[in-house]
Amino acid sequence: MTARRRSGFTLVELMVVMSIIVVLASITVLVVPDIMSQDRTTEAAGRLQQYLQTAKNRAARDGLPRGVQLINNGSGLATEVQYVEAPPLFLPNPDQTGGFPTPNGSPQVLFEFTSGNPTPTKITLNNLPDPSVVTAESTVLIPNLQAYFQVATATPSGSTVTVTAKGSPQYPNVGVGTKAVSYLFGVYGPVQALLGEPVVQLPANVGVDLNSSDGILSPYIVLFSPSGDVVDATKGQMMLWVRDPRKGGGSTGNLQTGGEQQVVAVKARSGAVGVFPISWTANNPFEFAKAGATGP
Repeated sequence: MTARRRSGFTLVELMVVMSIIVVLASITVLVVPDIMSQDRTTEAAGRLQQYLQTAKNRAARDGLPRGVQLINNGSGLATEVQYVEAPPLFLPNPDQTGGFPTPNGSPQVLFEFTSGNPTPTKITLNNLPDPSVVTAESTVLIPNLQAYFQVATATPSGSTVTVTAKGSPQYPNVGVGTKAVSYLFGVYGPVQALLGEPVVQLPANVGVDLNSSDGILSPYIVLFSPSGDVVDATKGQMMLWVRDPRKGGGSTGNLQTGGEQQVVAVKARSGAVGVFPISWTANNPFEFAKAGATGP
């Protein structure tokens, strides 16, 4: 009888196949985490853009300041966000038609502009029936003059409260050496968490590097007015730097070693929100975001 040969792999063939598997596994270990990290960074920037746009839409819908707070984890990184609001405390004397009574004795906001101080940090609220509603961290909104700011200090004297602004307040362009008075204004309470809204987590291992970001100060709140602009923006734009802190870099290191990174930009005047790459070749890493483009 003729013996049947059983087909199989030789030892050399098995070793070759195992070597190929090891090489492919090594490549996967090196490449896949970077791809996943890039995806998480893109997802985090997209989510943050969505949260900010939602807050802006809520402000327009509710007619009240709404925003997002970036929650600092204690090391300068925000991996969680919270929807916030500035609740209304006081709106002076509206009549049934939505207008306001005659100026005599009515509550008013007074801006005083001088040649040496075209954008004052101090205003006066006169004839207030309850001056106690104006406190530190309140927000004063004057819609007909498109002016607003957050209160740093409030000094009452009878029915008058002298207020100093926090940050860089926005004022109407009425020229210097003049005064501007408004009888249409609202005083909103300190920013607080929006009722019923839980803290939202950004994708794992990715957050907003608050030390590398620009135009936003502690307590790291982006607050939109009902007209869509940003309340108390310290600069023309807020630049929120989204990155994976495990990859090095940071405000004191070489940022280019930090892997995939993006910036979420918020324009103060319009409230427009966009996502842009970091500009590594320009003098300013936010060059693309400021230009509103992704490249040259």
